[in-house]
Amino acid sequence: AETWRVAAPGARWHYSNEGYLLLGRLLERADGVSYADALQRRLLTPLGMTRSTFDPDVVAADSDRVQPVMHDEQGRFVPGANLHGVMPAAGGLVSTPDDLSQLAQLLLRRGRLPDGTKLLSESLVTEMTADDVSLDAPTPLDAFPLWNDPQRVNGAGLQRHLDVLGHDVWAHGGGVMGGTAYVAVAPEANIGVVLLSNAHGYPLAQLALVALGSLLGAAPEDLAFVRRQRLLTRLAGTYAAWGSSITAHLLPRSWGLELTFDYQPQGRSVPLVLLDHDEPRGETRFLSLGSGRPGTAIIQETDDDCTLVYERYALKRARL
Repeated sequence: AETWRVAAPGARWHYSNEGYLLLGRLLERADGVSYADALQRRLLTPLGMTRSTFDPDVVAADSDRVQPVMHDEQGRFVPGANLHGVMPAAGGLVSTPDDLSQLAQLLLRRGRLPDGTKLLSESLVTEMTADDVSLDAPTPLDAFPLWNDPQRVNGAGLQRHLDVLGHDVWAHGGGVMGGTAYVAVAPEANIGVVLLSNAHGYPLAQLALVALGSLLGAAPEDLAFVRRQRLLTRLAGTYAAWGSSITAHLLPRSWGLELTFDYQPQGRSVPLVLLDHDEPRGETRFLSLGSGRPGTAIIQETDDDCTLVYERYALKRARL
């Protein structure tokens, strides 16, 4: 597959299940036991993580467990599957907030147990939290304050969110078919959070940063992504032209608003990518990508209503 390589080693990073499978196999070869047994001896037992397991029978026998769920094609809730696959090194440890908090505290103690015993070497912790590669390539949106999110770099297993309210945050998360988790610590402030969810679709990384911010005495709005989301939620809704001759719907998305006109074929929509918000003028500007070339859409807010100006249309938000 050498001809498929598109970047030099170390130039780009994205989570790779195959990479973690290889690491897990190396550990099995080094220890001469299964990955689950190696992790139990090296980490789970020393940290007292007694309710963390890869064994489906142990999970099924626990009366205080939460069932992961997903949506099927009809939108119905169904039990999450593939929690106990054949790839445990790439995800599959079933745990609890209490147990994972022991891992968070280990990171805060720079690899030491509560009694001071060294479980991870200082050099390993340094390697785990290094800024080996940036996760966030520069984009034109970086120039806009509403997109001023903390930059992320990646080391050997941990990500670092740089300058989150004046602190670096070490973190890692992931999910397997209806079960998601996120662990984040701010070492300089000696605080951390653990989040678990029995569903997909929730931005646990953002929720963790908000939680850390609250522990630091900050308001959620001090984080740019919170301001973005609240603005987009405020502007969403059903809009109509004069006399309700045309109706359109705006749905909030992570990148902006999705614009759909009722008269268009089903499924056709226009992305409105958020650019900036002028608070004194009550005006929010978007990059529109719906007519074959980039354009601009504007939403003007007053005390009485919101008006969407897009191409030849002026639509006001319908009063419910």
